[in-house]
Order: sequence, then structure tokens, then C-alpha cells
Amino acid sequence: MISDDSLIQSMCQHHLFSGLDSKQISNLMTNAHRVSLDAGSVLFHQGDVSDRFYFVAQGKVRLYRIAPSGHEKVVDIVRDGQCFGEALMFSEQRHFPVSADALSNSVVIGFENHAFMTLLKNDSHLCFALMTQMSQRLHSQLNEIENLSLQNALHRLVNFLLRELEVSGGSMVLDVPKRLIASQLAIQPETLSRLLRKLSDAEIIQVDQKNLTLLDKSRLYDLATDNQPLRSA
Repeated sequence: MISDDSLIQSMCQHHLFSGLDSKQISNLMTNAHRVSLDAGSVLFHQGDVSDRFYFVAQGKVRLYRIAPSGHEKVVDIVRDGQCFGEALMFSEQRHFPVSADALSNSVVIGFENHAFMTLLKNDSHLCFALMTQMSQRLHSQLNEIENLSLQNALHRLVNFLLRELEVSGGSMVLDVPKRLIASQLAIQPETLSRLLRKLSDAEIIQVDQKNLTLLDKSRLYDLATDNQPLRSA
């Protein structure tokens, strides 16, 4: 059983666990497993049985698919305090549709799907709270699908930067290789580098090695809404 108070406190900030009381948390942690991953280590492969979901306690985990051509497509990069694989609990799909590996030395906590579903079956209030949170996430994911399918490379990058910079307060660290960000945005790595240079030349952002700072939020919003073209200052 995992009884790390700081870990449990971090978990309870996540919507999957925020509605659980201390007894429910204790029951869930009884069969939870802590997994330590070195950078590059694989947690599971696409097609493996999906009998549990994971919480990232430390580090970064990459979720990716292998196309029939053999090319990798990054689906998501999951960071501290985030979960992945939980949606499969509520579907008939019994195998992971993606692979997962560690981008840095990481610690993840695996929870048995059956144990969590038992908690939900015994607490209707918890079910409704979780449905509300997951509906909000679904809305966010639908926006992401629209972003990838209907917008061009610049718009995808601009919307990505707006989301990340909003969370980080105006500055961020590009803490994963640019090729992975490019794959996540469905653009070529050289296109990503070129667009970042253009945004920097236009004095909308400042890029100093891995540090990115927002200089002109209104112009970045204008680019996201097609109100103005990208031109140098």
C-alpha cells in the first residue's frame, strides 16, 4: 500500500481523486503500484491490456502511436499531476491505443481500473462529480481536434502557446525536444523552428535557448483569431 502523504495530497488536486474521502483514497491506494522509469523506459506498448490507469507523480511521459508506415505520432505529453489511460475504464476497449515511455526520469502510480470503478458504483455523488469534470475535458479535447483538423500550422502553434503560457503565467520552458512538440501539433520540426523564429522576429515572443517568454499577448490572440497577419515589428 502507498501511504506517501505528499503524493496523496498532489493526487487530490486532480479531478479523478478530488471527490474521494480519506477512506476511499485508502482503499484505492491498497492495490496501487509505484513505477520508477528511467528516461527512455517504456511503461506499456500500443496493444497491451489496459487494466489500469496512471498518475504522473514526477517527470514527463510521452504517449504516442506507431503508424503502419512505422512513423511515430505523439498524441500527448503528460506531466506532473496529470493522469492518462483513465478514459479506457469507461469504454469496451481493453487494450491501450497508444504506447507510453518516459521523457525524463519519472515516477508514475498505477491504479487498477476495477478498484476505481468499484468506488464509482458505490457512490453516485462521486459519479456525477466525475462526469462534470470529464465533460469539461471532452470539450477541451474537441477544441484540440478542431485545432488539428481545421487550422494551419501557425494557428496550431499559436493556440498551443496560448494554452501553455496561460498556465505558466507568461513564460515557459521548452522542456521536451522540439520534434516531439512538432509531432504533437502535426507539423514538421523545421516548420516549428521557422514559425518560432517568425514569432520572435515579430517581437511577439522571445526565445532564449529553451526559455520562451510572451512579449505581446494581444497580437498572439489576434493571430489565433485571424485578425492580423504575422509580420515583423
